Amino acid sequence: MPRFLTTVFLILLAPVLVAFFVANRSLVTISFDPTSLEEPALAFTAPLWAGLSGTLLVGFVLGAVGMWISNTRLRKNAKEQRRRVRELEREVKLANERPATSEGGTNLPAVR
Repeated sequence: MPRFLTTVFLILLAPVLVAFFVANRSLVTISFDPTSLEEPALAFTAPLWAGLSGTLLVGFVLGAVGMWISNTRLRKNAKEQRRRVRELEREVKLANERPATSEGGTNLPAVR
């Protein structure tokens, strides 16, 4: 179901993005120099949609990297849990392969 909803969302979003890109194709000067408005040291001219899309893309990438870093502890814990499960499954397999005691009991000490 989530994959279906994602597909529907993207299908509905595509025409909106195309309309946005077509409507904002005029050129603008994008400057990274806040001190000089007349003669910026670092500036370039691009369509408005490219600047806005680039900003969204950079924000998405920074957010993804931030989430990846913040989930490092969870991934480490999951890896340790998987390792522990494999160890326990190996122990169960070995216990099942061992022959049962001839007395029919267990190897536990007797309770008095």
